[in-house]
Amino acid sequence: MAASYAISWMEGWTIFDAFYFLISSVLTIGFGDLVPVNDKFVLVTLLIVLIGLVLTTTCVDIVGAYYIDKLHFFGRRLDSEPKINIHNITKLKSSIPTFVTFSLILSRHFFSRILIIIGAS
Repeated sequence: MAASYAISWMEGWTIFDAFYFLISSVLTIGFGDLVPVNDKFVLVTLLIVLIGLVLTTTCVDIVGAYYIDKLHFFGRRLDSEPKINIHNITKLKSSIPTFVTFSLILSRHFFSRILIIIGAS
């Protein structure tokens, strides 16, 4: 927000225009509808964009690492759970009811694990 005040002061823009310019520059969207007129401001903009890119990349990395850890431990929990005994199910005569029963057993097991993990977080 301080950068928005500095930009609005240096260029004579409104705070909203300065904030809009800052966000579109940091996220590298750059529509080109607001362009700095002051030559000295171009260097300040470059510095602000570099700092903003570092902060944005760091935030995305932190959030991504959090969800990768969640998925990693989700897989480990599934590996440590007792397995469904498929041997008895496969001995049965292959038919549509058997397939439906087997799929219901698997879906119940899978979705109960999902709900437990979502509830734990």
